[in-house]
Amino acid sequence: MCNVNHETEVAFLGVTGPRESEEVVGSACYFLEHGEQRNAPDNEFKLIDDIGNEYAIFEYQEGIEKRSLKWLKTGPSWFRLSDGTPVDKIDDNTFKITTIDRVLHRER
Repeated sequence: MCNVNHETEVAFLGVTGPRESEEVVGSACYFLEHGEQRNAPDNEFKLIDDIGNEYAIFEYQEGIEKRSLKWLKTGPSWFRLSDGTPVDKIDDNTFKITTIDRVLHRER
């Protein structure tokens, strides 16, 4: 449960499965500081490698928006693991941790 001021804060939670046993598969949120026009929205989603290990990936994107929370301009996205390790996007469903040469896929 959370409180959201729709003029300066937006949050979403992605779930799958029946209502009685939902599983969280992604989240997204961003916040504007009072009077600020720039922000870095964070999206989080799960990826899995070929042997079944799960990873939480965070997407960052800098943008400029007006007070109605409509984007005026967005910059490129970049991806990181929770510990800050860079992750390269190969396509919409495939990512790679270059430092350990491991390919990750979106959960299906």
